Amino acid sequence: MEGVDSPLSALSRSRNTAYASSSATLVAGDDGRDWTSRRPSAGVARIEEWERSSSAGFDLNMPNTPSQLHATVQSITANDPTGLTAVWSPIRPTIDIIFVHGLGGTSGKTWCCDKDHRTFWPSWLHEEPELMNARVHTFGYSASIAGPANSSGIFDFARDLLFKMKYEYVNYERGPPIGSVPIIFVAHSMGGLVIKMVSNRLAFNIARNDDDYRDMIAQVKAMIFLSTPHRGCTDAKYLDTLLRTFNLSHDYIKELSASGQILQQISHEFSNTCRDLKLFSIYETAKTFKAGVGAYVSAGLAAVWLSTDAVKIVSKNSGVTDLFNEARCSMAVDHHMICKFRHREAQGYKYVRNILINLAMPLLQPDIADTNPSVDEDSQIQQLSGALSVNENDLADDFDRFRNAAKPGTCQWIEKREWFQNWLRPDVDGPRILWISGPPAAGKSVLAATTVDKIRALYGRESCQYHNLSFADRNKRSASYLLRSMAYQIAHSKPLFRKKLLQFSEQHKVSFQDMSPSILWGKVFLGLLFHLMPERPLYWVIDGLDESDSIPMIFQCLNKIESDSLTLKVFLVSRPTADINMRVRSLQPSAFYVYHISHMDTKDDIRAYVSDLVPSIVPGSRTDHNNIIEKILSKASGNFFWVALVLKALEKNWYRRSDIDRVIEEFHSDMTPIYGRMMQKLDEQEDKDRKMASLILTWATFSFRPLSISELRKALETEFRDLTILEDIVRHVCAGFVQVHGSKVGLIHETAKHFLIHETSQYKIQMVPGKGHEHLAIACLQYLSSKRDRQWRTVLKNLQDDHGLDWSNFGGNSTTIDRSYPFLVYAAQSWAYHLSLARTEGSTLQEMLFDFLKKDALTWMNTIALLGDLTTLIRSAKYLKTFVKRQDKTLWNTNSVQLRHDDPYDFKAWAMDLSRIVGKFGSILLSSPSSIYKIIPPFCPQSSMVKKYYERSQNAFSVTGLSNPDWDDCRARRLVDPVESASRVLATVGVFVALVPSAHSLIIWHAETCEELRRISHEEYLLEMAISKTGDLICTAGLKTISVWDIAAGTLLATVPITRDTHVIGLAFRARDEEILLGYQDHTVICYNWRTHDKVFDFRARSEGDIFGGVNIMKFSPDGTQVAFGSKGVPIEIWDLRRQSRTYRYMTEEDDAREDKNNLVFPEAVAWHPDGGRVYLLYHNLRLVDWNPIFEEQKEYQVGAKNMVCSPCGKFLLTSDSRGAIRIFSLPDYVSERDQRIRLIYHLEFDGFVRDLAFHPDGQRFYDLRGTICNVWQPEALVQADEPGTDDDGSSNADSMMSSSPAEAFQEDYSQVTAVAGGPRDFGFCCGREDGTLWIHDMKAGNRLRALPGHNADAAIIALVWSQSGNWIGSADDSGHILIRRIQIPSPKNPNPLIWKASAFHVNDGVIQLLISPDDRFLLVSTSSSVQLFDIKNKNVCQSRKSAVQRQARWAQHPSNSGRVIRICSDRVHVFEWEELRLLQPVHGHPFFREHETEGTKLSETESVQKAFRDISFRSLATPSTDSPDSTPEVTSVIQTRDEQVIIFEMILPRAPGPERHRRKRLELFRTAALDEYDRIHNLQGSSVASSESTKDPEKPIALADLSDVSQSISKLVGTYQNQIIFFNDQHWLCSWEIDTYPHTHRKHFALPQDWLNDETLRLTSMSQSGTLLCPRNGEVAIIKGGIKL
Repeated sequence: MEGVDSPLSALSRSRNTAYASSSATLVAGDDGRDWTSRRPSAGVARIEEWERSSSAGFDLNMPNTPSQLHATVQSITANDPTGLTAVWSPIRPTIDIIFVHGLGGTSGKTWCCDKDHRTFWPSWLHEEPELMNARVHTFGYSASIAGPANSSGIFDFARDLLFKMKYEYVNYERGPPIGSVPIIFVAHSMGGLVIKMVSNRLAFNIARNDDDYRDMIAQVKAMIFLSTPHRGCTDAKYLDTLLRTFNLSHDYIKELSASGQILQQISHEFSNTCRDLKLFSIYETAKTFKAGVGAYVSAGLAAVWLSTDAVKIVSKNSGVTDLFNEARCSMAVDHHMICKFRHREAQGYKYVRNILINLAMPLLQPDIADTNPSVDEDSQIQQLSGALSVNENDLADDFDRFRNAAKPGTCQWIEKREWFQNWLRPDVDGPRILWISGPPAAGKSVLAATTVDKIRALYGRESCQYHNLSFADRNKRSASYLLRSMAYQIAHSKPLFRKKLLQFSEQHKVSFQDMSPSILWGKVFLGLLFHLMPERPLYWVIDGLDESDSIPMIFQCLNKIESDSLTLKVFLVSRPTADINMRVRSLQPSAFYVYHISHMDTKDDIRAYVSDLVPSIVPGSRTDHNNIIEKILSKASGNFFWVALVLKALEKNWYRRSDIDRVIEEFHSDMTPIYGRMMQKLDEQEDKDRKMASLILTWATFSFRPLSISELRKALETEFRDLTILEDIVRHVCAGFVQVHGSKVGLIHETAKHFLIHETSQYKIQMVPGKGHEHLAIACLQYLSSKRDRQWRTVLKNLQDDHGLDWSNFGGNSTTIDRSYPFLVYAAQSWAYHLSLARTEGSTLQEMLFDFLKKDALTWMNTIALLGDLTTLIRSAKYLKTFVKRQDKTLWNTNSVQLRHDDPYDFKAWAMDLSRIVGKFGSILLSSPSSIYKIIPPFCPQSSMVKKYYERSQNAFSVTGLSNPDWDDCRARRLVDPVESASRVLATVGVFVALVPSAHSLIIWHAETCEELRRISHEEYLLEMAISKTGDLICTAGLKTISVWDIAAGTLLATVPITRDTHVIGLAFRARDEEILLGYQDHTVICYNWRTHDKVFDFRARSEGDIFGGVNIMKFSPDGTQVAFGSKGVPIEIWDLRRQSRTYRYMTEEDDAREDKNNLVFPEAVAWHPDGGRVYLLYHNLRLVDWNPIFEEQKEYQVGAKNMVCSPCGKFLLTSDSRGAIRIFSLPDYVSERDQRIRLIYHLEFDGFVRDLAFHPDGQRFYDLRGTICNVWQPEALVQADEPGTDDDGSSNADSMMSSSPAEAFQEDYSQVTAVAGGPRDFGFCCGREDGTLWIHDMKAGNRLRALPGHNADAAIIALVWSQSGNWIGSADDSGHILIRRIQIPSPKNPNPLIWKASAFHVNDGVIQLLISPDDRFLLVSTSSSVQLFDIKNKNVCQSRKSAVQRQARWAQHPSNSGRVIRICSDRVHVFEWEELRLLQPVHGHPFFREHETEGTKLSETESVQKAFRDISFRSLATPSTDSPDSTPEVTSVIQTRDEQVIIFEMILPRAPGPERHRRKRLELFRTAALDEYDRIHNLQGSSVASSESTKDPEKPIALADLSDVSQSISKLVGTYQNQIIFFNDQHWLCSWEIDTYPHTHRKHFALPQDWLNDETLRLTSMSQSGTLLCPRNGEVAIIKGGIKL
């Protein structure tokens, strides 16, 4: 109806009800589609389609009024209809709830109590305020017990449900289609199996060919199971037998058998498809009764038995899924009543109601937040600004400044150009990149701003993003900032992309600022944005490209627009530099269009500008004004800035026409004379004004970014303390060179900067770059240096305490600090930049720098960490290296004596310290900025500057025992497999992955901590793997199948069968991650869409007439458009995958000269440069060929390598040779650099053949595979000196850089520590290694005191024990060889320990634990299947017992009886006597229990729901049902407090269910008084009465304290100290917790460096009674003292 709002429009503006707005905000599903510009078949697009079709009104028969609901309920409960029936249908549904009954049930009566329609509880839900807009359905199907035989099964019921969901609402008068809003299923009994099937392969197969199905299934968000037999029912088989007797058999009953394959298949597939669902299982605890003989038919499942006994139809084990995303709870009802409630106050109804509310609201909230600006959008925007390190105000200021300068009607000339109109239109296929160049002051920036307005006016604000690469702000001139700025602007207006960005930041725990431009492009844009892109393109307007300091990286990204077929168009604006021209021309000809602005283009704009201002400046007639305008236009030559200066001069010179003519004539279009007159004014000032002007000009010319007025005031404070109004001072003394825009101070134009630097030699004020940067560096260092009245360490502590600064809030911290100390942020972030460009001849700066680093370096690092900006430390390290190189060049040219390596002025060592501290302590610094003072210095090596100057001798915290005095290039060594070797290694931002072919598995480690996260089993021999561009998917190729996996979850997403009889040797993802490329040995290349299983193309790359065998090498280009083949006897070939034809072929000079072309040389390795235009070839004669196939250019190098890989950033080439030596070569910028040779920058000697190599995406570290070890390397050579200088700064590469010899490194191969045991009274410790060696070390410095021989060299020591008396040491190796020997602890008279000959014996199983009795009589040996007792005195095994629980149990000394020993399992404790290892009563031990598990403790329904949801949130601690045989917890360690009052043990679930659970830990604690009490009761104290198996003594339970809240914080239990529990938390800080205090009161002491972290280190770390921590590290043991007192 005309003039009347549609229901959607009206309701979207209404806020009368709590959730009315939510119905209008469900605009996007979790499948990542943005409905605003996609096809109208998903989400709200489908609602709008329904709304348009139903504009005449609604179906009055739909149940959306109380009277209609009453009639509907009566009909449903009376007729039990099949199919999908609407119970309640609001006008604007926000969520669909679908009820599905089970076996023998119906759509109505299943949900009624006693068949009373008034108890049909699904109809009650709409009365709940939180669910008032939920649409409720019930689904019915034929699943009765009686009736003729039925061949239908669960699969058929699920198919019927899907069909009804799709087509039941095609009539738009009945409401929007199902799938328009999120869906929650509620299912009873077998109905749960039906809805699980809906999420399984059935749905996937249907969705492959029908997008509407896919959209609908994607809306399924949660499932509630009411007594669903996930593992079947034992009575189902008996029921089926009975029914077949009467010819009433049904297939769906057979499928319910606990041993049936159907259920196993459903559960297996469901575990792989439900990872995004929220699951809630409610299981019965009461038994269902049936008296007499007969059949009992429940509303959901049948059980038949011939007895009067009660039966639990679905056990707890069968009623839960044991999946990681499942919450579970019990209900004290039987199977029949679990889905029936008599009234709204029934506890069961409240359970389900609260679950629905808790499930529904999180589903709605993200979408509400995505589209409703009033819901938490401001906080999201603030989070995003911090995550991307982008200041929104700065972005807006840049745009508004130029936009406001545009007069109405200006820049219309470009709209008349056909090339611009074609670029502007989204439907025209043409160049996607426009480069508009022009001379300075030609109005380019105004043109860019008005172009943005044009695009936004046409397509909306969100369609166009703008960035100005400001000449005044070096930070904004980087490619990284450009990409982050664009991402921020897009996310600001696209809520779904914003949510994805924030999720990515949280998941990977990485700073976007730390990412290189290539990684940002791949992860943020290719990986996240362009998957959500609409069909209409985005438009990017980039102004001032010539000002960027990373033009090559920008063009590397732009080059991918065409190759990746991205819906992105780019408008570039800059001066016409040769560098940009060269790079634009290097793009594909069809990808760009170039236009140069002429003065005729802007003549009308200048006329409009002048015509608008002249009448307001010069009084006179229109004729006079026109004459002035024409004179100005005749001289303007398209220069807007010249025009502005002329008009400003006319303001004071308009009295006479001759004055007007003189001003116009004297102002040349060349700005040099104008600037010269301004300089003369500066020279004519008084000395004090000229000095002030000089300082202000220096800051405005050379600052890293424009300073604010308050920052500039502080910067000038050392020389001008009592300044009044600085804004007026700037205008008065700077002669017009400096302007204040907003609160920022900067030069008036970019041409002014060029003039000041290059044209001021004849004036009194001269801007010399070296001196200017020296002055600024000194000013920053002076400000950062602590003084008597300003101790920065105290200042920073007070700031953090007073304002609660959080490192994650980068923007907020910066603002807070700036408010109190305006210059601190700039000085801290920019001093090193100015240092890198300062002159090196003087000594003042160097002396000040040395004093600063010696006295205030730590407070500076504290400041940077407080800002959350560790990239500044890396950048400063690069700047320091640049300064050192320039310093060396100065010394070389002046024949000065070069500084010694150990000279205190060794700034290069400081540069290394900075980069290493970030790499090894970055997470520690961020979480605790003040840790830089006490915690970090002791961990630094002896040669480091930090250790040298900042480790205080009086500091009680110390780290000793490590012999390496230097920083270690090896970040970590990880064991791939005890036996099998890995063949491939790959890395992404968050993880690195090794492929182990024979083990059929992938091993995934965390990129920063190097901890193993999970293992993925492909279940067949593996050949290849590839990681997607986004880094969140990995593809594996076996002999028979190709699989795609989600890396984060470890779940299988898709499997593609291999249909060819040859092996896969090439594998890659294309630009869009849903497509994979497969290369086979027979030259076949296939492209699959793994999501749909469609084949994109399939061809065989064999040229006609070529005769050759199989392919040896196949490498796909980074953009997936080309492939390089290498075959034996055939030259390397490159094929274009789009045209499926050969494009290039390379032959060596020798082969080209040969007449016989049948057996040519082929390369051993091939690597693509990231830009895809260059290929590196390694030949068997160790020769490297750098080949540019497009221009047929090649260079050859002798590199001595057998394998290689190119870094993702394109800067480095990594090689290895046959001896295991590693070399890194720097690669040139092939477009701009004249010298395009590769150069060796790093050489590492290390033994072991290298199987594979990989770079981390940031290019700062690399990985290699050697046998069963994966090494992680982070050499300092990869942190290259930064070259910030540009021509404007008066420096160049030639001036600042000089060639240097490559860094040499030698890595000693060490034997890993495999066992550690501390001696009594901190005398020392015993250490065993993988080579079988065993040594006693002192506790002072870890020095070796005495070797303990006897173990074989090829057997690793796996268990050690040092007796309480200190007189005996027991050891075991992995061959089963066990030694026990007596030692004598040294004394002052005899400093060396004495040892006696060892007693030896052998066991057949792997040793788990060794324990010596307090009286030194026995050695207990626990193996995987038995326990043996060795009599030390008689030297024989006196007892041996087989036990099935040994692997899951640990032994400990009885806390109060030295004659007894206890064995602790996960569920009970047994007491034994040491003598003959006799088991004491009770035989079955003392079971553990928790108080809240007793009968008397009950939770309210709200508490139950809340607890269950907490279980989901803390699922890493969830313990699966012990009914499952695969979930038996394993006790891994047992410790006692010093007073022996408490025993704590740690448990691990070795096969925890769910794809995300590799190993999960929890702590348990019990009081030892319980053991003493039971001894007293049995009168066993001191007795030795053994119990027999026949003795039936009652079990005495022992209470366990609830440590679930403490366990949440614990990563590894270490030990106890003075009755405190010592542990590592999940951030690897060593913590202590006082028993019986609140969990959150645990105290953090210190953290281990990141390169120390691995499973073995944490497993072997232990603490002595005095609090000394023993921590294995690189074949040695670090001795950490005093840390527990921090």
